[in-house]
Formats: sequence, C-alpha cells, structure tokens
Amino acid sequence: GGVSCTGLCGLRLGATLAMRAASLLSTETALLLWEPILVGDDYANELLRNLMGNILATTGQAPPTRAQLRSQLAADVSIDIAGRRIGRDLFRSLEQIDHRHFSRPRGAAMIVHLAERPSPELPMPFQQLRDVFGPEMCTLGEAVFSPMPWRPRKQYDVHPPALFQPAIEWVRQTFTPRTPRPAVSGAEFRRSPRDILLLSGDDTSERPVAFNVDGCEARGILSLPTNLSPNRPMVVLLSIADNCRTANAQFNVKLARHIGRSGW
Repeated sequence: GGVSCTGLCGLRLGATLAMRAASLLSTETALLLWEPILVGDDYANELLRNLMGNILATTGQAPPTRAQLRSQLAADVSIDIAGRRIGRDLFRSLEQIDHRHFSRPRGAAMIVHLAERPSPELPMPFQQLRDVFGPEMCTLGEAVFSPMPWRPRKQYDVHPPALFQPAIEWVRQTFTPRTPRPAVSGAEFRRSPRDILLLSGDDTSERPVAFNVDGCEARGILSLPTNLSPNRPMVVLLSIADNCRTANAQFNVKLARHIGRSGW
C-alpha cells in the first residue's frame, strides 16, 4: 500500500538529491529541477567562499583561506556553514557530484537554470545534462530571478512567482489524467477520515496538521484549495535539515500558497 510517488522537485542540492532518488525508484518518476548542483567541486568552493565572507562580515577579521579550510576538513575537523556542521566525508561527497554520471530518468524532466539576468546561452553542464536525460524527455529553460532564494535575504525581498508559474504549467501538462474524476470540496475532505490529524485553527485554506512518520509525530501546514481535484497529485514540501519548515525567506510558504491558488 502507501502513496505512490509520481514526481520529485528540488532546489539546488535538493534537485540533485531528487535525481538520485528517482534513479533508485522502480516507477516512472517526473523530475522538476531548479538550479541543480551539477559540478560538485564548484559547489564545494562556493560553500567555502560563503563561509569566508561570513567570517569577515561578522568578526571583521581575515578569514582562513580555502586551502586552510580544506586542510581542516582533511584532518576530519568539521566546519560550520550556515549553521550546519560539515565534516570530511560529507564534504568529499559534495565534491564528487558530477552531472555526467547521472542516470537517465524514467519519466519526463524539467531543468530550470536560475539567473539574475538573462543569459545568451545556458551553462554547458545544463546542456550536457539535457543530453544525458534525452532531449525528447527533457525540457530545459531559464528563469530570471533576483535575489536568489537560497541567499540570506529578508522574506519580502524574494519574489518567486516567476519561478513557480512556468513550473506549475509544466506539471499541469505532465500529469494530465487519463480518466478524470470529480472534484472534492475542501469541506468534504475535512469531514472524511484520514491518517492526517487536523489541529485547531480557524483558517479554512491553511491548517496545522500532525501525522505519523515511522512512529514519530511530524507536524506541518496543510493548504487546501477551494475545490480539490483527485486528478492532481498532492505536493509535499520538506524542510531543509533542521531549518524551520517555512524555509529561507519563507520560500515553502510562498510556493504552497501559489500552488493552492492554482487549484492544487
């Protein structure tokens, strides 16, 4: 039993993990990939540069060099990047990411390159990944998006609809049901028995919920459009590590509300 997974979506490293997860599934799984990490060594150097910049900004002192930080990691002394401890093995696994070794997905894929200004052409790793996936199964595009959602910003500075809307249109086309079923009202959903426990709240479109995950209680926010369509898949947004479930700049909140307004 259980719920089948029809697609995976991720941003940056989450997109790379989505590709890895899809390759382990035996079923056809669509992939929506926002700025996936394709060259691990570049990403590892970016993390170190961000750490150096943060040390300089917060202490006013010269930070360690990248070589010094790499020596520290090689000695299995972890470093703190954006509040997360990264050790030698994890850092090495990030460095080893290589888009040329990704498996061809069983389902359709949409790869979106994020840029702060229009690019004359997409970066070569994105074009090469499209070739790995197969042009007939892969949509490759670019979204002009500033500031980038993973950079520390005030929540009101991040305006993601330019990223969300094209993605939703692609999902709508990808998941066209073969046998349409009638819509279900949000009120009917709330009255029917479910494994999801609705917690107290007055908002009819967003409600706190609790559910069981391997014997532990997990909590989240359930967003319900006015009319629920059984022909559309449910979208589950996961928090990043130990971050708040709203995500950086309330990215998950904005995405969930945009999806809800689109009838999902």
